Amino acid sequence: MRFDLHLRNAVRSRLAEVAGEMKEWEGFAKLGDDVAHRLRESVRFFEHTKAAAPLQCAGVDGSGDFPALAYADSFVYLTVAQGSVYTNDNVHGLKEVDIGVPTLFDAFWIPESETRRSEAWDAAFARLGGMSVRDVVITSDYRELKYKFSGRRTSVDELVEQLIRPNASDSSNVAIQLRTTGELGIALRLLERIPPQQGRFRTLIFDSTLTLPLVTRRDVSLFYEHLKRLCCVEARRRGVVLLGLSKSHGLPGMEFIEDAAREVAGTGKNETPEHWYLKIPSKDMDGWTLPATEGRRIPPAGAVTYLVRFHRNVPVLRVDLDANYWGEHLREDDQARGLFQSLDYCSHDQRSYGYPYPVKAGHDRASLTEAERVALRKQLVDEAVRAGLKRSLFREVSLAT
Repeated sequence: MRFDLHLRNAVRSRLAEVAGEMKEWEGFAKLGDDVAHRLRESVRFFEHTKAAAPLQCAGVDGSGDFPALAYADSFVYLTVAQGSVYTNDNVHGLKEVDIGVPTLFDAFWIPESETRRSEAWDAAFARLGGMSVRDVVITSDYRELKYKFSGRRTSVDELVEQLIRPNASDSSNVAIQLRTTGELGIALRLLERIPPQQGRFRTLIFDSTLTLPLVTRRDVSLFYEHLKRLCCVEARRRGVVLLGLSKSHGLPGMEFIEDAAREVAGTGKNETPEHWYLKIPSKDMDGWTLPATEGRRIPPAGAVTYLVRFHRNVPVLRVDLDANYWGEHLREDDQARGLFQSLDYCSHDQRSYGYPYPVKAGHDRASLTEAERVALRKQLVDEAVRAGLKRSLFREVSLAT
């Protein structure tokens, strides 16, 4: 690129046009008087939570190397997922509990051959999910949601057959599927092992949303959509609050929502309100919607979405909850407030102040350092050479490009 590109009139003109388009789009989220009034009535606050009732909070996250290596026309991908479980006491704060769920690791070899690729994907899904693809599809409630939102009843065999299994070289799609499936796989294992404790408020948090990208499509779906809803089913059965926590709320016009929170809190114009939450309204459930959610499936199918701010120095977070569990246990204001107070209590660790520490712990443990990636690649190549493959045919994709 020429160093003077940013000085050219055509470039500056186009950048100004893009900025104008962004400004116009942001304006669509502006609130009318009626919506602004409803919004102010819907904002809720909770106290800074220094002491909490007995709770049990688990967090999961995942990462990997996508891809780690290429061999001839095939690729090797690595997936890592980690969960951590904490209980509390009001003297020492959060205390980690070992429930015997080891780190989830998988090395996934995927060739370009269509038949072998399909077999490889199903084997990887089964390893990461802890059960066969067919069993996940059968026991999940995704089929019912797909019927509701697509208008077509699909059999188990059709759903299994029509799962999207990306090509070996489609690294971005492969990464999304493997990382998300790994996170949900470790979440399912935690749900199966977290012991029920009388009187403890139990939550399990994963660093994502409950969005189901293809639930409105009649013909295709993603395996992790089925697994995500299976986690919701298991959490309901075991009395655990499963929630997706995202640092990206995906909404324009956040300043209008924060203005409403500021007005209700009575803070100054330049002050950032904290310890508040807002349930995103839906037409079916609440009879009104926010302009910012127009054209977006927020809340997602089968879910309820909140915006929450724990601390003024941390952005507004998005929380997705299973709608069935929410309807039975969290619909009332005092129930929802109790949830956010418990999350606030878990957000006081200095390493992640304003963000629940169990998720941060899962992220730190699951993230592969560059040194670990290099070591795993070398170990994989050495094992392959011992098995009779040629070292010269292995390529590190990042170095080759």
